[in-house]
Amino acid sequence: DNYFLKHGVKIKSPGVYQGVKKDFGTFVTAQWQLPDTKWFLKIVDQWYISFFGDTPDSPEYREDALKNFYKVRSKTNEYFRNKKSA
Repeated sequence: DNYFLKHGVKIKSPGVYQGVKKDFGTFVTAQWQLPDTKWFLKIVDQWYISFFGDTPDSPEYREDALKNFYKVRSKTNEYFRNKKSA
């Protein structure tokens, strides 16, 4: 909550944050930096990023941010394991 409040993002309900176009960078930073903190993955069990465009032709999607985080982490770890064994 503190991270999003500090960056001016609205708390829609407990654990649900709603931003506007100018907040995109705040959400991207959160998606890549919060999992690296000591506390985040200990307390968050679901994490979704949703995008609803502001024009009729804008893409709209919802994705599992934790799944993506663990997928990237796994690929990165595999890459470094392969580098060490080469």
